[in-house]
Order: sequence, then C-alpha cells, then structure tokens
Amino acid sequence: MVGTFSYVEGLRVRLLLTRNAKTMCKPCNPINYQLTAARDYSYLGNIPEVDTVMNDFIDANNSVGCAVGIVCNNQVHYLKAYGLSRQNDADTAFQYYTPSSVGSISKTLTALAILVLHEREKIDLQQTINAYLPFCPVAWRDITVLELLSHSSGLPREPSMNFPSTEADLISKFPDDGDHPGIFPRNAYFGYRSTEKQTASGTSSYSNAGYTILGAIIDFMTTNPANDFAPVERGYENFVWWNVCMKGGTISGDTMLSPCLNAYWRQADIPNLAFDQPGNAESFVNRRYTGWEGPAGGWTMTIGDLARLMIMINTNQIISEETRQLMMDNYGVTGTSALGLGVFRPTAGSQAAEYFGAPAFFHSGRIGNYDARYTMWNESGFGIALLFNSRTESSAIKQLTLNLAGHFIGNRFTSLCNANDIVLSTSDAQKVGTQLYHFSKHHQRDVVRIVELYQHRYGSLERGVGALLKNLGDNSGPKLLDHLLKGEFEVVARYANRLFRERLMTPPTNAHTLPDYDIE
Repeated sequence: MVGTFSYVEGLRVRLLLTRNAKTMCKPCNPINYQLTAARDYSYLGNIPEVDTVMNDFIDANNSVGCAVGIVCNNQVHYLKAYGLSRQNDADTAFQYYTPSSVGSISKTLTALAILVLHEREKIDLQQTINAYLPFCPVAWRDITVLELLSHSSGLPREPSMNFPSTEADLISKFPDDGDHPGIFPRNAYFGYRSTEKQTASGTSSYSNAGYTILGAIIDFMTTNPANDFAPVERGYENFVWWNVCMKGGTISGDTMLSPCLNAYWRQADIPNLAFDQPGNAESFVNRRYTGWEGPAGGWTMTIGDLARLMIMINTNQIISEETRQLMMDNYGVTGTSALGLGVFRPTAGSQAAEYFGAPAFFHSGRIGNYDARYTMWNESGFGIALLFNSRTESSAIKQLTLNLAGHFIGNRFTSLCNANDIVLSTSDAQKVGTQLYHFSKHHQRDVVRIVELYQHRYGSLERGVGALLKNLGDNSGPKLLDHLLKGEFEVVARYANRLFRERLMTPPTNAHTLPDYDIE
C-alpha cells in the first residue's frame, strides 16, 4: 500500500532509482507514485490557520476532495488533503499522494519542454511552425513558435475537431499507433488541421489550440528517427516527463515523478487517481480518442509535485536563468493578468491590489470537473498549490490562494514561513557534525539518523540541522543545539530515543511540529 510506505523506505527506493534511472523510470510507472508518497510523508501535519481557511472554503463550495501545498523559501513546507477522491465512497479519501488532473497547468509543462528544446538549439522560437510541423496548413504558416507559446497566434481558443467517428475510421486513419492514439499529439494533429485563425498573428487571445500544436511539434520532432534523441525521451509524454519533470534524469534535488497524461481508458495506470465529480467520460465523441488534450490540459500529478513545479521553475532547475526571464516576460495582457510563456503574472495594478505588492507567477487549470492552481511569489520563494476534483469557480480558487497567502506573507499576520527560524553558522554546523560523529561511536544512533534525514531533505547539514531545530520549537530547539555543541551526549541520547520513536517510527497524526519536550 502506498499509504504505508515509510520515508526511510522511500530513501532506499530513491537510491535504487538513482542507479537504474534510465531503465526503471517512465511516466505512469507505479514505483513513481510509491516514491512520491514516501518522499512527501514528512511534509504532513497540521497548521491550524491553513485548516481554518481550507475547511471554510470546502463548506462554502461543497468541495468533494482537494489538497493544498505550501512552499516556503523555495522548499516544500506543508502538504495536506481533505475530503474524498471519489464522491460517496468513504473508503477513498483524497490523500497527499492522490494524483489529480491539473487541466491547463499542462501548458506550463509544454512550454518548459519547448524552452528545453530551444536551449538545446533544436527549436528557434522566432521560426515559423511550418519548419517543424509536417503538412502544416497554409493558414498557419506565418505563425511562429513564440506566438503559440504566448497565446498570440490568432488561433481560436478551441481547435475545430474532425476526429474519427467510428472504429473503422480510426484504424484507417491511424493504423500503426495502437488502440488509443489520443495521447500522441502528432496523431491528434490530423484531427484539427482544419482549424482556422480568428485574428491576425500578434493578437493576444488564450488558445488551447495553440498548445495542442506545440505538443504535436514536440511529438513529431522527438519521434523522428533522423533526430538525435535518446529512447527515453522520444514522444511528447516521454520528453516532457524526462526533461522537465526529471530534468534529464537528474534524480538529486527537486524532481516530479508522478506527472502522467490522463485519459479515461488509462485510469488503471494511475494509482489512487482522483475522479472528477461528476465524471465526464461520456462528453467525448470518441472515447478511444481521449487524451488529445495532453499538451494543453491533459496532465495529472500529486499536490507535492505541483508544489515542486513552482520551485523548479523559480530556482532554474529546468531551464537557465536567462531562459526563465524569457518565460516571464510580458507578451500581452488578458484581464488583470500579463501573458508569459506557459505562465501568467499579475499586472502592476493587480500585483499592488491583490498580490501584496510582490511579483508573482501563476497558472490555473480546469478539465472536466477537475480544477487546479499554483501561485508563486518569486522573490520570496513562497507559493501555494491547490487541487480539486469537483468544479470550483476560478475566482473563488484565486481568492482562496490569497486568503492562505495572507497568513504567510501578508502584513496582516505574522508570517508562518519565518516563525522560529534558527540559522546555523558554518562553524556551528561543522562542530555539530564533529560531535555527531563522536556521538555515533558511543551512543545510540537515533539523533544521527534524524539529522541524516533532514540533511537529505534540505540538501546540507547546515540547512538540515537548522530546519530540525526550527521544528522543535522555541523551547527545545536552542537547548538541543546547546547540548550538541557542548557534547552532552547523555542528555541528547535520552531526548533522541523519544524523538525518533515518536516522530519517525509512527504515522503522523495532527502534529505539525516535533514534540516540544522540555530538555534539561
């Protein structure tokens, strides 16, 4: 069971994946979801201010199931889920490891994949798309890749569909691509090539059609045997998963393992998948063709990975700083939002009035009755991710985001991100490391194991021990640090026995912080 997969076991699996990444890792692999659950276990807990806001929202909007992720200082800080993943089934709780569809947030993944190809000099953003798109319709031949990315191609919001209406028609048009060609954008492309432009290129107008074309470009380019792509990155889904979610197979740091293209015939491939309420499977003309929305709206992921998507963008883990600035530039305005490449940013007025005066980037998504949104305040590294499996008004989700953010970055409240920060100096971190080495020689290893986990999570001993001490609270944190620096091992050992047993060997309940014992 995913839910019983411990964090320590997750580290072992992580090491296994590191050694065998290219042969074991692929989208929708069950081990991806096991590892994601294990990795995110340590972010569970209870922040009363968050629970109050979320529960009020759930009651007011009759939400079936949802999840929230909080990012502080470019690190996942807190994850929690509420309600059910399937309506009227009390045995299917919406969990922190529940994948849910993110709708148009898929455009962020597609944009990042195009920008990776741009950095690899495979795609010129200023080039017209007929250079990359076989059988490009005449009406599209003046559209550039950049115009598709920035919603300024002149194409309508939705493509004009001409999908196969019968099984015989499907087989005759696509004889070589299996039972369900919908998740291959190069095939879906032939179902909407009749789509006409509505306005001249250069006019800002949000377009799902434009992003389905971008997915087709990626799919055609990476599956062409003449092009130099590794087997693990051939095809749209594989390329996005490998080069955006996994950063080209770089296991260390932030990665997203759970993202996977969702289609109704593929639900069994996605463990613990949240179902949209009510299900909309019958809304498709040809259910065997579901999945064509992929590049514009077809991805699914867990709340932890949606939070990590913000972090990876903001810390240049997928693309360079120069390319990220290109992504965040202003390419037009729609309502109170400025258009970037696969992202939106608040306009100056909206930033001042709604976003606490701080720069941010965001994207929302809806497909069927799924809803999602991420919002990242890029300068502070603070972000909020939200998933829903029942339809919720976009304006309400935006307001929920801002209500939650007020408790962390708003001037009206004490910031929950910065409370009780304990920063270790480099010399103290080195001394703690030396003391822990001697401690491990003469005493039980519980404290050492705890610090190892924190060091793995935060990337360095200095940051890891600082985070551990912060979580201990005002009373215990400074005292434990003092005992460690002084080498008072007996006191540390007594405390560590209780800490390790209660925090790491049992499932989390409602405790957000570690037990606040009064250390002698």
